[in-house]
Amino acid sequence: MTRSDQANTDEVSRMADLRLCSIPDCGKPLKVKSRGLCNSHYLLFRRHGDANVSLGPSKGTVPKFYSSSVLSFEGKECLTWPFSRNAYGYAVMRKDGKTISVSRSVCTHARGAPPSPKHEAAHSCGKGHEGCVNKAHLSWKTHIGNAEDKNIHGTQPIGERCHFSKLSEIQVSEIRSLKGVFTQLELARMYATTVSNVSAIQLRKSWKHIQ
Repeated sequence: MTRSDQANTDEVSRMADLRLCSIPDCGKPLKVKSRGLCNSHYLLFRRHGDANVSLGPSKGTVPKFYSSSVLSFEGKECLTWPFSRNAYGYAVMRKDGKTISVSRSVCTHARGAPPSPKHEAAHSCGKGHEGCVNKAHLSWKTHIGNAEDKNIHGTQPIGERCHFSKLSEIQVSEIRSLKGVFTQLELARMYATTVSNVSAIQLRKSWKHIQ
């Protein structure tokens, strides 16, 4: 057998021994000692404990959807962003190496630049936290104006719904009912909060919705 024939035989043998990732329709070769997974799915398994977690949209899918589906959408109903969202449910995407708000980008396209850097992209539908990016629902408003809209829509996080709240509504009621029984310093220590917070609660400067 010539060296060329031997090389061809070795190559055929190597290809015959090549195994593919066990994830259906993956088709990528196995990573060595990787639980029967390719490198990509093995990393998903290491990171999430599940190799079947979605690898996410392919490159170019998000900007294509943004330009061809979002900016051109003329319907009146909510248009839900099908890709990444932030911790509060609002649509985000990567652009020029940065994570940006899709709502602000769409509002800029539809309404022009914001009057000031402090203006927010407000949703008339009240569904921004559910991923709505319909340009017809977006307009520039101040933080106060946007907060007023959220109050109308019932989406403004107040009381226990605030992610930074450390007190419950029952505790707030107790703090008010114990006014005059304990000092504000004593109440602050009892409820692991600050004197200024106790004062604001008892003066109804905060937690105003609690009767």
